[in-house]
Amino acid sequence: MEHHQHEKKTLWVVLLTAITMVVEIIYGITTNSMALLADGIHMGSHVLAIGLSWLAYVIVRRVSKSKKFNGNSSKILSLSGYSSGLMLLIFALLSW
Repeated sequence: MEHHQHEKKTLWVVLLTAITMVVEIIYGITTNSMALLADGIHMGSHVLAIGLSWLAYVIVRRVSKSKKFNGNSSKILSLSGYSSGLMLLIFALLSW
């Protein structure tokens, strides 16, 4: 159940990052701060990337209970990490 502990911790990170994102966007709009607004939007990419990792943990937990699945569930986590990194790279290139 090691993955289950990582799933809970990752969910907390996603929630904390999402709350920070919302607060930065709200204060950026109310104070007309372009820096806060830009950083809040930037945090959205992190919420998506870390949220993908959390989703991978959820999928691994559900798949590991299934008797139909006989593959290696760690490949799902590796694919999630690769996809998160690729997504952040695409965001970085698009904002360049």
